[in-house]
Amino acid sequence: MAPSAKTPIPVVAVRPDKAVQMVTSGGRQPRSWPAWIMIRWEESFLFKRLLDQLWAGLGNLDQGAERVVLHVKDSASAQAFFREISSSSLLAETRLVIAHVSRPIRRFIDLDVFGRELLTASERTLPVLAVEGMAKLDEESARLALASAGCGRKGMEIAVWRPYDRDRALDIAREIIGVCGVRADDLTLNFWLDRLGSNLDRLQSEARRMKILLQNDEVTQERLEEVFEVPHVHDETVWDILRHVLDGDGSKAAAHLKAFLQSTDAFLAASELTRILLCLQALSLAAREGASATPAETFLRFEMKGKRRQDKLLGLASRFDGSSLPIHDLASRLLALDLAVKQSKTAGARQEVVVRTFLALCREPQPAA
Repeated sequence: MAPSAKTPIPVVAVRPDKAVQMVTSGGRQPRSWPAWIMIRWEESFLFKRLLDQLWAGLGNLDQGAERVVLHVKDSASAQAFFREISSSSLLAETRLVIAHVSRPIRRFIDLDVFGRELLTASERTLPVLAVEGMAKLDEESARLALASAGCGRKGMEIAVWRPYDRDRALDIAREIIGVCGVRADDLTLNFWLDRLGSNLDRLQSEARRMKILLQNDEVTQERLEEVFEVPHVHDETVWDILRHVLDGDGSKAAAHLKAFLQSTDAFLAASELTRILLCLQALSLAAREGASATPAETFLRFEMKGKRRQDKLLGLASRFDGSSLPIHDLASRLLALDLAVKQSKTAGARQEVVVRTFLALCREPQPAA
């Protein structure tokens, strides 16, 4: 059984020879045996023998590690690892294999083919790709691997390996959900949060909400209520920005945006704006699909915190009543803004990207859905 998502997952990093020693020690393993073993596969010598011993040893464990992570680092062993594992029956002999996707691997393998190999190896094998973080990941490699490994596979699980912070973790989760194109109940997002601690519950809630937003089945009132459970906003300025954007008032939007950037980091600003836009996207989708309550009623139900705030939200939500729903186009461009901000090198550059992009966004007329 997979480790609980409520606590940081215990991981032990070992050399290949040490891993073989651990899994072949019979019943002598300690009670604190880790749930996962991460093998630093840095050596290419003795590769086949060590791999055979490792898999043989796993079969002897009474209460050993649930999963083994093969962490491939150098180019030579990466080439050997993927060639060996995709052309043998090793995958069929274990319950789970996790392949760590890193830049050197991209030079030697076709990740799309590798994903298909994982899917066809065995019903007992659940393919998982551990993604280290958008900044250190070859994005094209990740897309190919995630798409091929996630196509329609019931019970697909993706492990996000050590995201740098809570917003980065959500970015990775959003990327994974969007690329895989699977329904919410077919995908488990398993955050390895050994550095996030108390943020775990909020992250899990965000992940559930994003799954609802991005799946394509019918939008029910029950799903809407879950979507709008906690539309977190750190500053009312965000709502002012969105209102001015929707009104096409670029100068006011820019002024509010600059004020918001002075009070918080641009990473947080972009992430918060994106999260709000995803909620609004779900709202407009609900209006198109004919939810039982009007969009304005649905939106207000979850954010009644004082008359002034209620008036602001009513003005914003009323934009989505009727047939004109410009938020779809706006949301897609804000996702692009989010990515651009995270690729900026300095705080000053990030602020410039946000302001420049928003000004351009406000100048462009928003088409009706």
